[in-house]
Amino acid sequence: MTALMLCCGLFAAEVSGAGAVDAAEPPIRLVLNPGHHTAPITALVFTPDSRQLVSASQDKTIRVWELASRKTLRVIRGESGLGNFGEIGAMALSPDGRLLAAAVRPAAPGKSAVIRLYDFAGGAQIGLLAGRDGDVHGLAFSPDGRHLISGGSDGTATIWGTDARKTVHVLKGHRGALSAVGFSPDGLRAITASQDRLRLWRVAGGALLREMTGHAGNVISMAIAADGAIASQDKTGAIRLWDGETGTFIRMLTPFPWPGALAFSPDGRELLVTCNDSAWCPANPQYVISTTTGRENANYADHDGLVAAGAISPDGHWAATGDDRNVHLWEPRPVARQTDAYGVPHIILGGEGNAVLAAAFATDGRQIAWGAREYGRLAHLESSAGLPPDNDRGPLQFAWTLPQKDDAIAAPQPLSGKWQSPWNRDESPFVRAASVHAGGGGQKPAIRVQIDPARLSAAGLTLEDVRGAVDAIEKNDQLFDPTQYDDLIIAFRNGAAIRVRDVGKAVEAGTDRTIAGFQNNRVRVLVKNGGSQGRRDASLVIQNGSHTAFVERDAASGSSHLACGITPDGKMVISGGKDGVLAAYDLDGRKLGDFVGHAGDVLTLAPSADGRYLVSGAGDQTLRLWNLQTYEPLVTLLYAADGEWAAWTPQGYYAASPRGGKLFGWQIDRGPEHNADYVAAERLRTRLYRPDVVARAIIVGSAKEAAARAAGNGPSLEELLGAPPLRP
Repeated sequence: MTALMLCCGLFAAEVSGAGAVDAAEPPIRLVLNPGHHTAPITALVFTPDSRQLVSASQDKTIRVWELASRKTLRVIRGESGLGNFGEIGAMALSPDGRLLAAAVRPAAPGKSAVIRLYDFAGGAQIGLLAGRDGDVHGLAFSPDGRHLISGGSDGTATIWGTDARKTVHVLKGHRGALSAVGFSPDGLRAITASQDRLRLWRVAGGALLREMTGHAGNVISMAIAADGAIASQDKTGAIRLWDGETGTFIRMLTPFPWPGALAFSPDGRELLVTCNDSAWCPANPQYVISTTTGRENANYADHDGLVAAGAISPDGHWAATGDDRNVHLWEPRPVARQTDAYGVPHIILGGEGNAVLAAAFATDGRQIAWGAREYGRLAHLESSAGLPPDNDRGPLQFAWTLPQKDDAIAAPQPLSGKWQSPWNRDESPFVRAASVHAGGGGQKPAIRVQIDPARLSAAGLTLEDVRGAVDAIEKNDQLFDPTQYDDLIIAFRNGAAIRVRDVGKAVEAGTDRTIAGFQNNRVRVLVKNGGSQGRRDASLVIQNGSHTAFVERDAASGSSHLACGITPDGKMVISGGKDGVLAAYDLDGRKLGDFVGHAGDVLTLAPSADGRYLVSGAGDQTLRLWNLQTYEPLVTLLYAADGEWAAWTPQGYYAASPRGGKLFGWQIDRGPEHNADYVAAERLRTRLYRPDVVARAIIVGSAKEAAARAAGNGPSLEELLGAPPLRP
C-alpha cells in the first residue's frame, strides 16, 4: 500500500512515500470546510426556479445552497494547487438550469485559463474548454444555452459551442482586458466591456456592430436586462444605460462614487449596485435603484466586507450579495416586507469561520492571541514617503496557550475584554508585529494633529468627517518629523483630496507619550503604492539607518504588502500579501524564504520575542504557527464562531473540540477533467486524533520530527477512499 504523505502544509501538501511516487496517483491536500466560503465570493447566480443559489469563490469551490433550508446541498471541487491556481474568477448557469460553467485561474502566470462545464443537476464535470491565454473575468450563456461567451485578460472574447465544446468565434479589437461579457435576450448579439468602452457584436459571423463609448474610466461591471437594456459601470462609479439592440446611449443614472457588481431585476425596472472599493464604501453600500429615476428603492447595510458579487432572483423575491465569506439574501423591495419561511427579512448563508485580522505573541512566548473583529473602517491614508504597515486591524479576542514540555493541548479561550481595547495596549501582555526596531535608547515624541475649525468648515467638513483618519495618523506615528504628516490625505470632498495641511497641522505631542528612537542604526519598514500601475501598498520600504531598500510586488508575488514586521533581532523583515504570500527578507530586500500554506490574503503576523516562532492570520480564516528559522509550518488553527476548533499539523494529526474534526479534511484531485473528492478529518479520527503529536510539533519546532516519532505516517489513499461515513 503506497503511503501518500502530506508534508508541505495546508493547501500545499506534496504526495510522497518511501520510494518514488507513481505518477498516476492523484495528489491529496488538506483543505478547510467550515460550512461556507473561506475567500471572497466572485459570482452568484440563482436557479431558474429561484429555489437554489450558486456561489463561486476564490477559495476554489462552488457551493449550491437550498434557500428553504439555508443549507449547502453540495460543494463542487476541482483540480487546484498552490497560490491562486484553481480560484474561480467567473461563473454562469444556462437559462434552462442544465449547464454550469466556471472559469478557473491557471496554474501559473502566462498559462491558459480553463472553463469547466458541469451537469448542474448532479454536479459532475462533463467538459473542459481551454485555449485562451490569461485569466477569464466574464462568462455568459446564450438564451438557448447553445453558446457560451468568455472574456478576460488577453483582451479577446471567445464564443464557444456548448455541444461540440469548440470555439465558434474569437472577438478581437479591445485594447485591454475584458471585465464583462453577455448576450442580448434574443441571442443575436454579444456585448463585451473593457477599458472605457463596450462593444456590440453579431453572434452569427462575429462582426463588430458598434463601439459604445462615453465612460471616463475602465468599465468594471455590466448587466443585461430581460428587455435588452444594458447597464455598465466604470471605475469612477458612473453607471450608463444603453439600448441593447443598437448600442445607443440612453442616459446616465445617479452616479455612485464607488464601483461594484450590477444586476437587473426580472422586469428591468430596478438595478442592484454593490460596493467593491474600500476607499469609497459608505455605511450602506448595497443599493437597489430605479432604472428610470436613479432613486434608491432599497439598501442593505449588514455586510462587513467588500461585495464583488450580486444577483436578483428570477421571481424578484431576493437580492443576493456576497462578501469575503458569506452570502446575504435581502429584500430588494422592502415595501413588500418579503421574508423567509421564518418571518425574517434577510438570510445569511454562511458557516462558522471568520477571517483573522489581528495576531500577537505573549511577551513570555507562552500564548498566541488573535482577533476576527475589525476596528471601524478608517479612511485610506496616502503619502509619497510611505506609511507604517497596518498591523492593527482589530482587537485581540482569543488566546491559545502553547504547550511546554509535557503539557497537553489546551482549548483556545476568550481573552479578557480589557486587552481587547486599543487604549490598554501599553499594558497588554501581548505584542503585535513591530514596524520599527530601535538601535538604542533615544526617544521620539508622539504626533498629534491639530485641526483648525475655521479651515475645516471652509473645506465643507466636520470633525466627525476626519476623526477616523486623524486617529489613524496618531496611532501610526512613525514618520521622521511632523512635517511629513502634513501631506497625508484625511478626507475627500467633491472628489478632491483634503490633506492635513489643508485643515491644520501635525505637531509633537510632548514627552508624555513616546515611541522608539530614531538612531542612525534604527530599522523601520513602510509601505507605499508602487509597481507599473501604482498598485496600493505594492512597495515595501526598508530603512536601515541611511540605507534604503525596496521590495516591489506584482500579481505573481502577492500584489501588496498587507502585513509587515521586523524580527526581534532587527535582521529580517516578514511581509504578508495577497493569495497566501508570506515571505522573509533581509535588510537589503533580498528574499530569504517563503512560509507556504495560507490560501487567502495574509492580514496579520507577529514573531515571538525569542525569534523561534512566527504566527500569522489570513482571510482563509486560519491562524498558523511557523518555525521562524526554518520556515516550516508547524500547526494550523481554525477557531469557529460557535466555539468549535481544530489544530492540525501538515501531516494531518490533529487536536480538536468534539466536532472540530469536521472543519477540515483532504481533497483528492482527479485531474483537470474531473471533480475532486473530499474526505473530512473526522472520518479518520481513530488514527489521526493525536493531540500529543500536535503538542510535540510546537515544542520541538518541527512537525516533520513530531510525525516521525508517531506510530505510522499520514493517511494513505486507500484509507481516505475507504474511510467510514460521518456520524449524524
